[in-house]
Amino acid sequence: MLSMTMNRCKKTRRKFCQRLESGTNATSVVVNNMIKVTLALLAMFAFSLGCGFSSRQSLDRETTIALRGALGELTEFEKQSLLEESNGVLLRLSDPSLRKVMQLFAGLPASQRRQLQKRSFLKWQVSELDTARQELLDTSLRERMQFLEDNSQLEETLGVLHESNVGFIEVELPSSGALLVSFYILWANGSTPSYVTIVGSVGDLRAVDTSEYDGVHERHLRMIRSLANSELPPANERP
Repeated sequence: MLSMTMNRCKKTRRKFCQRLESGTNATSVVVNNMIKVTLALLAMFAFSLGCGFSSRQSLDRETTIALRGALGELTEFEKQSLLEESNGVLLRLSDPSLRKVMQLFAGLPASQRRQLQKRSFLKWQVSELDTARQELLDTSLRERMQFLEDNSQLEETLGVLHESNVGFIEVELPSSGALLVSFYILWANGSTPSYVTIVGSVGDLRAVDTSEYDGVHERHLRMIRSLANSELPPANERP
């Protein structure tokens, strides 16, 4: 009798251990799957974060080059290096109209360029800017219209310009995550906004579809049209 009881106990214990082992294996599979999913999510997050840092670092480098170029501080060796890497800053600086806009950007205090990075836009009414900056914008527009051989409405366009809002926006290209800085004009007469990129990799611009480039700018400009203007840059900063 005692022997039979002991045998039953052994069988019961064996079944319990088998069930425990089976349950442990199932739990292990679930835990391992959860770990795999977690690691995959962390990898995706790290990749997106890395792309963000890379885009920001790229824009910071391009901004430094554009600022020094607009202020005439690039050495001949640096210019040669930029040519070899097909950097677009020299091409932009060779355009007299665009060079004036880049000088306007370079003349902003560092605090306003930080604000651009934080809020993604700077916006002013032309007539409220100091005389030096207004003249810089006037000259830029004159040179652009002369290049396009369209002087018939120059004075009228200059008048509209002074009633319009201008500024800079920072936009991100959805397909690549690349960051760009563009100058824009929100025309007071309701004409389609004008915009042109002044800081950003030429490689990123060549790779992007025109509809994507226009779309991201137009959405951004629609958003800021109704927003309050930025603080005016101090008149003693060189434009």
